[in-house]
Amino acid sequence: MLFSSSLYANNAITWQTIHFPPLSILKGPDKGSGQLDHFLPYLQQQLPQYKHYNAEVNWARIFKSIKHGKEICSNMVFKTAEREKIAIYTVPVAVALPFRIIMSKANKALIGNPSSYSLEKLITDKRFKGALVNDRSYTPLLDQLFEAHKGSTNFVRKSITSESLQTMLQFGRVDYMIEYPATVSYLSRSNDTFKGKFSSIAIDEIAPFALTYLACPKNAWGQQVVKDINKVIIEKHASDEYIQLISRYYNQDEIELIKKGLQSAIKSKGEK
Repeated sequence: MLFSSSLYANNAITWQTIHFPPLSILKGPDKGSGQLDHFLPYLQQQLPQYKHYNAEVNWARIFKSIKHGKEICSNMVFKTAEREKIAIYTVPVAVALPFRIIMSKANKALIGNPSSYSLEKLITDKRFKGALVNDRSYTPLLDQLFEAHKGSTNFVRKSITSESLQTMLQFGRVDYMIEYPATVSYLSRSNDTFKGKFSSIAIDEIAPFALTYLACPKNAWGQQVVKDINKVIIEKHASDEYIQLISRYYNQDEIELIKKGLQSAIKSKGEK
């Protein structure tokens, strides 16, 4: 049904969705409360010249379909050299805050209450013991850093979920974890104790934020869709409503960083 010819009139877009909390929540008690669950309907409303269809498609399938020129677009993905060979991208649509150090405010004070801190310095500091989710990639750069210190007793890898690791952190079994701030916010949304005693610290070794885009096939249809989306994003990206939609599950300081980062990125492209 996803790729039937009836959906491929020039005025129809099939949008990829994927269960990836808290970005997109397609099942469970929080179904429909993810960032994309609110942003995508908003974007679709701004594009009334198209018929819109949503379909749950995994990452591999979405880019395979884009490569084959199917009239399907992705939601908030990172640019890669490999993807740029087959897809055309919109202007930046959102800002993703990268992995951060999550630790108690008391321990944060011991390292000087920094807004950003060297992860290598932290993992070699014998005062603190960290924990990682086993077999998870923390981006190539951070993976290399952890590999360089493999065997250190200052951090451990455990075959548990981020939620379980956050519980360990809360009860003092470890001193810090590495996680996306939005994920931490989502997992602790009803835990006032965690919110009051823990905070996140940017990591010196990586950029303060990453830009995300929408991607469509690199053909005439995709070029027109991207042109129409760009018009919407350029017009709406600085509005309070738009910022709220792309910063769900972030705190106020993080929202300000997202707002400034997106406006700067679009301005630098000469789009505004």
